[in-house]
Amino acid sequence: MTPAELEAIRRRWAAATPGPWTYEGRGWISLGPPKHGTPRERLWRDTDAEAIAAAPADVAALLTALDEQAAELARLRRVEAAARSLCDAVRDAGHKDGFAIAVLRAVLDGGDRE
Repeated sequence: MTPAELEAIRRRWAAATPGPWTYEGRGWISLGPPKHGTPRERLWRDTDAEAIAAAPADVAALLTALDEQAAELARLRRVEAAARSLCDAVRDAGHKDGFAIAVLRAVLDGGDRE
């Protein structure tokens, strides 16, 4: 998902009536909490209708992006584990390149985080 696509979803939902929305059945949506015994309107603002119409595609795109990020996170965790193992193997083998290993270890331990 591109930043522009994500921003379009944010704009669509920011323009919609804030929730909670309640599905009342038979196509009725109440914009607000349920109020038993009061008349309901079946009309909403155009921005609400646009958000509702886009919801299936928005949710599908967000779930795909979430799956992609989870896969990338899993891949990065495997890379991190391999790099840590390599650091340990080089250290255990008695190599004298301790500075490079120390720098790599510092990065892996979060030294590059803000």
